[in-house]
Amino acid sequence: MNPRTHPTYCHYPFKAITFKKWSTDGKRPDNVTPCCMMMNPVEQEEGSDKHFDIGLTEKEIAGKNPLEIFNSPQYEKLRNDLSNGIKNEACTVCWKMEDDGLTSFRQNSTLEGGSEGLFEFDITLSNLCNLACRMCNMGSSHQIGKDIDAMVNNGSYDLFQEVSSNAMPQEKGVNVDFKASNAVIDWLMNNTHQITMLKASGGEPFYDRRVVKVLEKYVKDGNAKNTTLKFHTNATQFTPELASLLNEFKSQGHTFSIDGTGKVYNYIRHLSDWKKLNESLDCYLSTCTNIDNQYFNMVLSAYNVMNVGDYIEWVCNKCQYHGVPNYYIHFSEMFPYNRGSAVRNTPDHLLEIALDRIIEIIESGIATVATSNKVHAIIRDKEYKMWYRFDLHNLIAQIDAGIEYGNRSFKNLKIETELLDRVRDVYYFEYLDRQLSDLITAEIIQSPEYLELV
Repeated sequence: MNPRTHPTYCHYPFKAITFKKWSTDGKRPDNVTPCCMMMNPVEQEEGSDKHFDIGLTEKEIAGKNPLEIFNSPQYEKLRNDLSNGIKNEACTVCWKMEDDGLTSFRQNSTLEGGSEGLFEFDITLSNLCNLACRMCNMGSSHQIGKDIDAMVNNGSYDLFQEVSSNAMPQEKGVNVDFKASNAVIDWLMNNTHQITMLKASGGEPFYDRRVVKVLEKYVKDGNAKNTTLKFHTNATQFTPELASLLNEFKSQGHTFSIDGTGKVYNYIRHLSDWKKLNESLDCYLSTCTNIDNQYFNMVLSAYNVMNVGDYIEWVCNKCQYHGVPNYYIHFSEMFPYNRGSAVRNTPDHLLEIALDRIIEIIESGIATVATSNKVHAIIRDKEYKMWYRFDLHNLIAQIDAGIEYGNRSFKNLKIETELLDRVRDVYYFEYLDRQLSDLITAEIIQSPEYLELV
């Protein structure tokens, strides 16, 4: 069955298992899903955002190895539902995306790397990361804990959580201990022949030495040559030594999480440096010879929507310079959907300017791949049918949703921005588009709680 044409079918439950959440001691998983996106929160009409899963809690999976979990009743029910047109609640993240007119993760799923049966592992071993990105939380970067502690100490944390829809909860990440007994990791290290599609995220997977040990075990076992790697990485950690190790594998198709260019990038991806990022990327792209596909991902926000045109141009120029044949740019939604820095809180006239810049890039031809009979997007009543190097449909759908959004809160954007800037000792007007910066500066906040803090 084809997820693009079938109303509910998805490949993930038929091939993959995802371990992202662990017990507090890091020795066993406390939640398992077929894909990582199932763990994202879903906005509700009333009340807090909600998480969904297939019911594989710590109690349900206790004592089971990955293959036994894959063959569990919970997995079987999900497979049956999705094969028979039933929208299982566990997949609400994708159902919502499709209801909102976006192409969902389900619809993009493939059987790349194998056939049905467990062959794909998607794993996070820790929240260790070298960056502290503005849309991130402590579950994905231990660096965010410093921001939370600083806001707690200066009394701004509760207000930040309010305007950001609880974007930075005080949750502790888990570091899986390779020295301690861990059934999942032990099973993977002993079954490198079965898992031929290895995915990892973090934290930053290449910043975590334990992930590198897994890769070295694949090489030692002689199974690297049969295995495809697909990591979500911030692309800052590439060295000649790491590139040499990665070249041992059958193929690579990593997703580089990069959310802007120049100063916009430095602002969003706190603790990084635009020049050093480019040096790391150049090392990888010029050294690795087994890159099948190269993906880039921008989490779209109020901070970078004005930078999208420059970002697309930069990606195209970078990949063309290095002779990368297959590359593509995704534009992801920010979570939580309704936080202050979300695209929907960007003033309409700035979103229209962002559209102007995107149209300029489209018409320049730099991102055009081929002609198409399908309408990928409609911008100001004009149909765009070409295939591009970027996800035009989801990009325009998010901007249009922002323009149509009737409950905009520019006040929340200003407060979220300034409270986090304060503890990081950075100033948005030194980094962001001048038109956005001027509006943030001009916005007057009368809240006594805010005025007391600033």
